[in-house]
Amino acid sequence: MVAPSRYAEAQQIDQYRLVRALGAGSMGEVWLASSGDGSPAALKIINVSAAPDPMTLTARLGRELQAARSIDHETVIRMFGHGVTPPGDPYIAMEFVDGVTLEDLIEKHGPMPARDAVELLLPLCDGIAAAHGEGIVHRDIKPENILIENRNGRRFPKLLDFGIAKVAEAQAQLTIEGTLLGTPHYMSAEQAKGERDIDHRSDVWSFAAVIYELVSGETPFPAANANMMLVKIVASDPVPWADVNVDEPELWTLLERAFEKDRDKRWPSIEAFQAALIAWLAGTSGAVAAAQGSTPPSQAPAESQPVQPAPTEPEPVSRLDRGKESLSPARVGSARPSQIPTASDTDAAASGTPWAIVALAVVVIAALAYALVSASG
Repeated sequence: MVAPSRYAEAQQIDQYRLVRALGAGSMGEVWLASSGDGSPAALKIINVSAAPDPMTLTARLGRELQAARSIDHETVIRMFGHGVTPPGDPYIAMEFVDGVTLEDLIEKHGPMPARDAVELLLPLCDGIAAAHGEGIVHRDIKPENILIENRNGRRFPKLLDFGIAKVAEAQAQLTIEGTLLGTPHYMSAEQAKGERDIDHRSDVWSFAAVIYELVSGETPFPAANANMMLVKIVASDPVPWADVNVDEPELWTLLERAFEKDRDKRWPSIEAFQAALIAWLAGTSGAVAAAQGSTPPSQAPAESQPVQPAPTEPEPVSRLDRGKESLSPARVGSARPSQIPTASDTDAAASGTPWAIVALAVVVIAALAYALVSASG
């Protein structure tokens, strides 16, 4: 349940004057505001009043946001600054762009064709990679944190809330032990297990989960409640696309690697996943080979056939409704191809060595047998 707002139109918060509410959720609320020079900004006010130690959380948020401001990419919402409201809630001032969340887009228009979905989301990989390059993991990539702007008749995505999710997790642990903040639809297996050493590969999983939903209209681990979903994320495979009437086997193979429980078997980086998606868009058969850890798309033979994963039997489950979290609009950029890291030629040659030895042994044995037969004759 969303608590009543403690803020009102025309209220002054530092140099910002609140204009109108844009959205509210469990973490707080978002307002359109006017800065001192009259330019618009979006103010995200985070509710920490329920936390046992609001001052510590506020200080931690400040440190995280200071780091997040180092991310300089057009697909990531720019942060102008942060502060504390008169009632004591920390706020973040960020760029305001007129748009809608991807969650709203899905609810209004339903799923997209696979190619359209990948082309829409692909530019975000560069922004995520820029954050990872600064040592920052988002931890909460989901449709409601992706903003879509209509720019010159085209849809462009932008990602928000870098630096907030880590603090939100701490708040959840401090308030009620074992209680999750929000719903775990897009959490990686390590997040669902409550591990603390979350790295960039968790964002790879979550990004794949967003693609899954945008194409299918469903989440990869549907369940009747959050606790059951956590169990499925940790112990079960995602529902295959074939079971939700999506016929995209090659793209599904790429997502399957992103959903590996073992992080070392997952795509090693968002750039690697991005490159495989670009190869899939280009129709390169090597994209599937890359997902299986072999030949990169640039070297895959044209005649190679994709290997399909064995189908798994889904459990009968029901979809868990999501609650609205926040709104704040955005603008975006374009994707850059990257190289997919693969096994070295030495590893490939080594994998063929046992067969060469067997073949040589067969030849030697045949030659000896021939010599014995000739001698006896």
